[in-house]
Amino acid sequence: LIAAAETEIDGLRPFREGTPASRIHWPSAARGHGLMERKLISEADSRPLVVLDPRAPSSQDALDNAVRAAASLTVHFARRSGVSLLLPGDRRAHVIEKDLLAWPAAHVRLALLDESTGPSLVAAQNRRGLVVLVAARPLDRPPRGLGRTPGGCILVMPSALPNRRPVLEVAGC
Repeated sequence: LIAAAETEIDGLRPFREGTPASRIHWPSAARGHGLMERKLISEADSRPLVVLDPRAPSSQDALDNAVRAAASLTVHFARRSGVSLLLPGDRRAHVIEKDLLAWPAAHVRLALLDESTGPSLVAAQNRRGLVVLVAARPLDRPPRGLGRTPGGCILVMPSALPNRRPVLEVAGC
């Protein structure tokens, strides 16, 4: 029941055998279009996702700035609509709601970060919401799979790229 409450309609698709009657789009059948079913997505997939990649920092200050930027962005998005935070070594993102009850545990994880492990980007692919990749080193483009997310992808890093203008600045990045 909890999973059902955290879903929203993403569109319609042709009926598949075994679909529960509650997901059938009856107005389509009434109009003579045949049986269609509602395609549902998780609400968590539509909220912003902050991904931290601390590998190969150019300096200790760059790593510190990246961690601070990830923390700042996480709190900002959490206060507005809720956010997911994907940390190195985790296969699933931490969900932080508007009430920020999950923030202290995520904050401790950020403080104890190990720069040798990168994030598992499988959890970030195919998300509908914005993906913000915070890297401790300069990247010229998002890693494969993140650049084509429907909600878009923003790169945040501690130094500017040559011949590119930054869109925003957060915590020294």
